[in-house]
Order: sequence, then C-alpha cells, then structure tokens
Amino acid sequence: MGVSTNTISRWETATYKPTVEDLQKLAIFFERSIVEFFPKYEALTTVDEHVDALARKARKFPGDVVKQLYEYVEFLEYVHGDRDDSEARRLMRKTKKARKTKLTGKAGGA
Repeated sequence: MGVSTNTISRWETATYKPTVEDLQKLAIFFERSIVEFFPKYEALTTVDEHVDALARKARKFPGDVVKQLYEYVEFLEYVHGDRDDSEARRLMRKTKKARKTKLTGKAGGA
C-alpha cells in the first residue's frame, strides 16, 4: 500500500487521520467501499435521546454558554405555556437588552 506501519498505528490511535487518497488505497486493498470506514449515522428517535444528546454536547461548552442555553430553555417553557408571565417578561427584557448591547457594543444599549 505504500504506507508505513507507524502511520497506520497513528491512524489506529487517532493521532493522525488518513487522507482521502489513503482511504482510497485502503478501500482498494480491502476490496471495500470508502463509506464502510465510517460509522453509520443513526437518527435520534425519542425525546429522551435528544435530551441526552443535548446534555452531552452542553457539557463541552463554557459555563457562560451553558447559562445562556438554560435561560433559552426557560424562555421556551414560557412560549409553550409552562412558565408564568412575569418570569417570561424578565427573560424577554434580558434578551432584548443583550441583543441591543451586541448590536451597539455598549452596555446600556445607548
């Protein structure tokens, strides 16, 4: 195949990733399709699977991003009728203020 054993070892340990050309060589060598080298994507089917996947992804975010995500979920609770009006108004004001600050670059939104 023209690839050193050291390179193959690095592929196996995920130190390096094979190039498209390397994948083509492997496919020819093993008489397989390149597609077979990749895990199949399985669609999430239940709400619990979606929630679990979201939690796994959220753990990788910095704390301030997780807090924003949580506040967004609180806002969605209101939108879907699971939260009282006063809390939702507070969250909407906070969202508008943050958007205004982001657009103007000033803390007061002025």
